[in-house]
Amino acid sequence: MPYIFGKECRLMFNEEKVFNWYVFAVEPGYGGALIKMLKSRFSKIINDVFVPHKEMFQIYTNASGKNYRVKKKPLFPGYVFVETELYASDFLEELDKGGYKCSKVIKLLRHGPNDYDIAVKEDTQLFLTLLWGKKKCIGTSSGYIDGKKIIINRGILRGQEGFVVEYDKEKMEVEISINFMGDRVSVTLALNLDNEAPTPQELNKQPAAV
Repeated sequence: MPYIFGKECRLMFNEEKVFNWYVFAVEPGYGGALIKMLKSRFSKIINDVFVPHKEMFQIYTNASGKNYRVKKKPLFPGYVFVETELYASDFLEELDKGGYKCSKVIKLLRHGPNDYDIAVKEDTQLFLTLLWGKKKCIGTSSGYIDGKKIIINRGILRGQEGFVVEYDKEKMEVEISINFMGDRVSVTLALNLDNEAPTPQELNKQPAAV
């Protein structure tokens, strides 16, 4: 998926600036407690604390046959994001002053070898912002199969077939690969390929992918 950098991406969300993001890795089930603690102790320096989500298809069977519903799940299980104006050195100093460490906070993620390599890189931050929008939740996508090719024509993944690593038709899931905190990370998103292929007339009416 193409990145939209700086001013262009900020204008999409009516934002004049991009805050810094930092990511805590926590033990399972502790995310909610950490969010509450950070908001309580660091409200003066934090703009937002959040866990990004994704919409996934939940398959079930009833009297009418096979059906599905949409259910929200964490995009990065075990990760809590912090949004602040502070740069890495100042953020770490404020954390030490306020006392955030406990056995259930595993670490602050880093993208490099230095202690201050903890802010999510701007291109990654803007890319993820484009993916999940203001609701911080990635919606479902849909498309169809043309011969052996996957064509995605609706949703946030429209026209971005090049990011697809693997597709599971039964689970209606697609695996994509993204750069995140110095690693190449696989992310599973919802994709329904049961659409009918559009007619040539319909194709001519479709807007170009962003």
